[in-house]
Amino acid sequence: MKFTSFIAQRYIFSKKSHHFFAIISVLTITGVVIGTAAMIVVLSIFNGFETQLRNNFLAANAHVIMYQNQGIKDHHHIEKATNKLLMQDRLSGTAPFVYAETMAEHGSGLVNVMIKGIDPIKREDVQSIRGIIHPKNALIKLQKEMNAKKTPSIPSVIIGSGLSRLLEADIGENISLIAPGKENIFGLFHDHKIIGIYDSGLSHYDNKLVILTVPAAQKLLSMGSRVTGVEIGLDEPWDSTEIKNKLHKHFPHFVIKKWQEFNPAIFENLSTERVLVGLLVALVVLVGCFNILTTLFISVFQKERDISLLRSMGCSQLGIMKIIVQKGFFIGLLGSCIGSVLAFFVAKGLEKYQIITLPDVYMLASLPVEYNPSVYLLITAVSMVVASGAGILPAYAAIKQNPSVSLKSRGT
Repeated sequence: MKFTSFIAQRYIFSKKSHHFFAIISVLTITGVVIGTAAMIVVLSIFNGFETQLRNNFLAANAHVIMYQNQGIKDHHHIEKATNKLLMQDRLSGTAPFVYAETMAEHGSGLVNVMIKGIDPIKREDVQSIRGIIHPKNALIKLQKEMNAKKTPSIPSVIIGSGLSRLLEADIGENISLIAPGKENIFGLFHDHKIIGIYDSGLSHYDNKLVILTVPAAQKLLSMGSRVTGVEIGLDEPWDSTEIKNKLHKHFPHFVIKKWQEFNPAIFENLSTERVLVGLLVALVVLVGCFNILTTLFISVFQKERDISLLRSMGCSQLGIMKIIVQKGFFIGLLGSCIGSVLAFFVAKGLEKYQIITLPDVYMLASLPVEYNPSVYLLITAVSMVVASGAGILPAYAAIKQNPSVSLKSRGT
């Protein structure tokens, strides 16, 4: 161990005769612990919140969708062309979809719904929804209907959990979907059997979504062989902007949207709130920085005689500065490491015991947490840099002391 590092570590906690200074050191390290832990927990919650929201939104909407208002006649050709165009872009899959808004009836209940026709196998390649549908075999049943030569007289549907409650309809029961038709201004009622419940945690979809096969949706809406559009899944969601631009050049007659455009206000507000809350929590770190600054200044003046002795023994001004700065570094290192461990256990506690519940406006029932090693490393590194930087001013004050004057004043 280097001489300056050894002295710096010895100076963090004074000898037994200086209990007051030892208490100050403990409080300073505690400030760094609290600041580091708070920053990590806040960022972990915001990252988890955004990730959970994005995954839930993408369960109903792919990373990129392309469609035409009048529908697409030959979606197989469009899918092949898309796969060929994006074969170098980590494409996870493409899938046709049919979308329309209509109404559903069960008993005396009549509710606005969103119909979405899918190809279950292809949709799983785009973005898996298996984890938010129960029972687990509902998608398998839907796929069997998809592969059948003829659409059954009563097609199967998977409905949102909120819609199930609104209609008071459960698995095994039938609901009627209104198909807009020319014969009747109010459309026609078609029975469909509920085989599964869709529960994403997002009320916007859970209260309205009805999933059925592409052929069943085409038949209900009298679309023939046309589909509304094609969904595109990516291995990396953040590539959506680049992919959208590339698709727009090759398919200028299509409307192309990326997932960020589906609910822009939510994600923009989330980013703004992350910055504001991050700044507020950063003030805690700043307070910790001033605590370190104060502690090191007290240390410099308390150890004035020791510093003078080191200078008289040949220690350079740079060596003295290193001792003070390294002391700040070790305080930051100790505090940030303890803070990281504390943040991990606090996050685990919030995730396990669900102490904080969210109102409906946030669309998620519980507080999600994301454990990202880069966040822990970044905040720990920032805390250590801030703590080291806090030692520069006290270090400069230390080298400005006159060794001979300090020794005389202490001697008398």
